[in-house]
Amino acid sequence: MVMRNKGLIWYVCNDFDVGRAMDINDKYQEVVYQLWKDYPQFDSRYPEAPWVYAVARNAMLMLKRKNNMVFDTLNDNTEVGYDASNEQLEQLWQMIDSLNPDDRKIVTLHLEGYNYEEIAAKVNISKGAVAMRLTRIKKKLKNMYENER
Repeated sequence: MVMRNKGLIWYVCNDFDVGRAMDINDKYQEVVYQLWKDYPQFDSRYPEAPWVYAVARNAMLMLKRKNNMVFDTLNDNTEVGYDASNEQLEQLWQMIDSLNPDDRKIVTLHLEGYNYEEIAAKVNISKGAVAMRLTRIKKKLKNMYENER
């Protein structure tokens, strides 16, 4: 199915600006993953191309929404808000990428919607330690952002 609809998937991936300068191959990979996850819901009585298009479009919209919500989650008191520009979002992702691996994993899990308890289980620290680390990470990212202005 993916091979038969490869052109359609590439079109959708190329057509969407998800807010973070993502490589088109990364977007394509995200769509293929979503197709794999959603495949049990596919009804073979209907044409596959519209379904593939809908899954691909929804995957791109989810990526865009996730990237736009980053500033809401991390920057409670900065001038940057939900409508942050693509440039500002890319800058934030670069700052997140510059964090040490442990902090990067914690903040990424947080941005993916995991609660403190789930993050604690995944990184093998206490729930209180997650809260403390996230507070420090947010402060560090805010300082990095303000220093680059």
